[in-house]
Amino acid sequence: MSKLPAIAALVLSATFSLGAHALTPAATGADYGVPVTDGASGRVIRISAATKYVHVTNGEAVTFEFDGQRFGWQVSTYSNVNEFALKQILPPGTQLPAVRVIVAPNPLYLGI
Repeated sequence: MSKLPAIAALVLSATFSLGAHALTPAATGADYGVPVTDGASGRVIRISAATKYVHVTNGEAVTFEFDGQRFGWQVSTYSNVNEFALKQILPPGTQLPAVRVIVAPNPLYLGI
């Protein structure tokens, strides 16, 4: 009889942990910043079919360009996010190769 409460606690614990995992929201583009116009960006990052990574600074506004397609983005990530897939922020209909965006911390945000 003394094992029943322990088993019940184990089952409840597993149930709640699975439920919490299932409710975790998927990341969206808003987790990585906001779109901006080309004129608002400070630089253009040209992407080729061979590009695997691009480097930006948190808070930086950039324009991504690939095969005649362009879109501007103001990078704004949480402090624990230092990279994400570029596909997370692509405007609808934009086609790009698989590219990772490496985000450097902004010294202005760090109080340095």
